[in-house]
Amino acid sequence: DTINHQKLMHRMQWYIADKEILQLIWNFLNAGVLDGEIIRSTPQGAQQGSPLSPLLANVYLDQLDKELEKRGHRFIRYADDFIVLVQSERAAQRVQESVTQFLEGKLRLTVNQEKSQIVKAHQLEYLGFRLRKDKGK
Repeated sequence: DTINHQKLMHRMQWYIADKEILQLIWNFLNAGVLDGEIIRSTPQGAQQGSPLSPLLANVYLDQLDKELEKRGHRFIRYADDFIVLVQSERAAQRVQESVTQFLEGKLRLTVNQEKSQIVKAHQLEYLGFRLRKDKGK
């Protein structure tokens, strides 16, 4: 919801050379959203639920992937939802704090603290899926 359009477009230019495609993406970002009968401008963020939104998130958050890989973390990410797997609650707290600093500092995104959580793997629900441990397997 808070992605900076200029930073996103700068990142998109690393992957897309076609100026017409880049202009189409820019127009999409700035098209606004329908709020009742009024079109509200969108100076930041990407419209959630659109087919383009996960693609834009994947391109922009590639920087996060590289940072997590550099730090040696195991993680799962789909669009703007991700999990970082660690061994202890203390490590989870450190990672959550440092990843939040990276996202809010370097990428200038806002982390939703209500959705962010530290849980044991068997308590985790991710994109509608829950991990569980089968006894004897």
